[in-house]
Amino acid sequence: TMMLAMSWFEDQQVDWIILETGMGGRLDATNICSPEICLITNIGLDHQQFLGDDRRTIANEKAGIIKPGIPVVVVEKDAETKNVFIDASSAKGAPLFWANSYDLPSDLKGSYQKHNINGAAAVFDLLFPESQSLWSLGFTRVRENTGFFGRWTPICESPRVVVDTGHNSAAFSFLVKQAAEECRGRQHWVLGAAADKDMGTVLQLLPKEASYYWTATSNNRTLSAEALSDIGSKFELNGAQYDNVNSALEAAKIAAEVDDLIIVAGSNFVVADLQL
Repeated sequence: TMMLAMSWFEDQQVDWIILETGMGGRLDATNICSPEICLITNIGLDHQQFLGDDRRTIANEKAGIIKPGIPVVVVEKDAETKNVFIDASSAKGAPLFWANSYDLPSDLKGSYQKHNINGAAAVFDLLFPESQSLWSLGFTRVRENTGFFGRWTPICESPRVVVDTGHNSAAFSFLVKQAAEECRGRQHWVLGAAADKDMGTVLQLLPKEASYYWTATSNNRTLSAEALSDIGSKFELNGAQYDNVNSALEAAKIAAEVDDLIIVAGSNFVVADLQL
């Protein structure tokens, strides 16, 4: 798929390509390319069976995209991971830049997006310093220009429904806080998951007083609604089980009152199954 994509980009004669690693970095297929710049976002615990059990080890895998002499921007500068990136960039003679706070307005929702915006802005600042007024404006039109969907995206009002592809504890630490800040009534969580995810670390973050709608997805990697419910019960999270996302969402809509908030999350597969 990587080579098919690169062939298509060449046929279309695109000006710029943004390549995202599939997982990790050190062993990823995107490493065949020599980029203009590299960007490493925040490090969370995910894919531990492949990348390692702690953030420092995972950071070392992520640092595998750093190339000799190529600038690299790192979004998060924290005590656990910063030396990994300092050492990796120094060893390869790659200029290292930590993303500053740009405080740019954006149409992207969710408090966590400020970190992503800072990383992207730092890249633009290095590549196009003379065009800051133009690319700054672009952040206010991300959804309009790209069709961006699935990160704290509202799809319905009264009751309000938002969808988010967040699927690990790092993402849910933001989602739980965001939901608490925005919800004026009761929270309703429509949740599905892939079978290979550690959902215990996710569900332990969720509020016990919320309503839950456990769902399977159409993907063959799905965790069954029953299995997800069993994990939730360990953390006193109670709800009904559904065999598809849309049935679960419909049940949540029926139960919700006007000031309630429905959050559909847990997996890319959950969001992909939505019939809008």
